[in-house]
Amino acid sequence: MWMSIAITIVGPAVLHFSIDFNETGNTFLTVKEELDYIWLELKKKNTNWNISVIRNKFNSTTMDQFEEANEEDWLKPIKVRFIGEEGIDAGGLTREFLSLLFKESPIFEDSVLSLNPQLLEDQHYLFMGRMTSIAILEGHPGPRRFNQFLVDFILLDKIPQFSLVDKNELKRADAIAAIEEIENCTEDTIKDVFNNCLDILCTTGFDKNLNMTNKQQQSQP
Repeated sequence: MWMSIAITIVGPAVLHFSIDFNETGNTFLTVKEELDYIWLELKKKNTNWNISVIRNKFNSTTMDQFEEANEEDWLKPIKVRFIGEEGIDAGGLTREFLSLLFKESPIFEDSVLSLNPQLLEDQHYLFMGRMTSIAILEGHPGPRRFNQFLVDFILLDKIPQFSLVDKNELKRADAIAAIEEIENCTEDTIKDVFNNCLDILCTTGFDKNLNMTNKQQQSQP
């Protein structure tokens, strides 16, 4: 029987990681069994992606490794080395690396994703999406900072009705303040509100002049 599994990780960038594989017999596999099977097949077919980082320069050296990697590297099991430290990666260093990555990455601010155009341009969101896929395959829980709506989208392909989402679910004071300003603005104040909220509007991809017609669209979470 031909089977397939796809993992989709969402940030400001979207990664769709899909592998098809053959499985004999009629037994249905659990998700964990499918993930274990995929990872075993990858380990059989690929050499390792050796990642070397410096602990006290973790973010910069990690991003250097990601930027230097080719597409084939991203499909390989990873082996991690902390430069200047003893230890052979039998799984423990990989788990430590992933935990540090999700803790230290600048794409997270407290319990939410940051809104940072420079990180988007530098592909940090894409890299973290890919590393989340790898973490899941490695048995690591991955980042624990995703909004429930995002988790539901990843696991269930469930798109939220944004008009029904409470703005407080965003967990971002700057975004909530901007939404409230836009919601409450009038014809007389909308120009000043637009100038006040310009940075966050641009960060979210809004590239038009704010007016009384489109303000409802921009005041949704």
